[in-house]
Amino acid sequence: MIKLSLYFTVFGQKIRVTKIHKPDHTMLEGIQNDTRIFWEKTVKRFLSLLLILAVNQLSVAQSISIEDKIEVKAGRMASVTIKSDGKSTSYVALPAENLDIFREYDPDPSVIKLRLLSYSNGTFYIVASTTLNDKIVSRICVVTVGVPIPVPIPPDIVPNVDAQIIKNLKAVYAADPSPDKESELEALIALYDQGSVFVKTRSDLKTYGQVWSAFGDVAKTLGCSKKLIAVQQLIQNYMQVAGIPINAADGATAVNKDQLVPQLQRVANLLKQVK
Repeated sequence: MIKLSLYFTVFGQKIRVTKIHKPDHTMLEGIQNDTRIFWEKTVKRFLSLLLILAVNQLSVAQSISIEDKIEVKAGRMASVTIKSDGKSTSYVALPAENLDIFREYDPDPSVIKLRLLSYSNGTFYIVASTTLNDKIVSRICVVTVGVPIPVPIPPDIVPNVDAQIIKNLKAVYAADPSPDKESELEALIALYDQGSVFVKTRSDLKTYGQVWSAFGDVAKTLGCSKKLIAVQQLIQNYMQVAGIPINAADGATAVNKDQLVPQLQRVANLLKQVK
């Protein structure tokens, strides 16, 4: 009897592959060819296993996550963790008044750990955003401090919150390096001004997917597509907080024009105050 063995180490586990030949009057004549075929098949199977493992690692989907909601007593510290595979991840608190945010160090660059503290009862929103596959993706954590407030922030955001939105928009607009940002801002204002009109009047826009597709076409015409990215990201964050579906997963949702049109006009009015 002739026994041939080959050893592999996979994820720390030693694997032995054994081939046993029982000699007979014809075995010795074909042993060399049989052995070569055996090793070729064994090595091919091993390489196929490594290729499958590599493909599985490469196919892991990018994502961004944050807790859906947390509740904490006034004056007590709360913790929120953002995990993101995007190129650049940002976060913002709405409203920003009466809520202190401290970022903790984490050695993993894909993890953002936040500590939250408020001495006032109320509801706050932590909006985390990143770019995945060239698309802006946002997630929201609802932070309830003290007694839960049963009524969320209404679509017509109260004036002091609008003031904070304008302040944030001015900050990211000032930081934008584009030499043409004044004309880009004018185009963005026109986009939302026109959008509030054609969304109301066009009968073919029946879903949010159709609305945002039409917005994309108009943005290209006006020259503001993929311009002032940070400003547009904040706009999307605020609209999402106001209850407007903006993600691709909501594309088939029937559009509520009575809700959407006032928000589009509101965004245009906010952008006019950035200049």
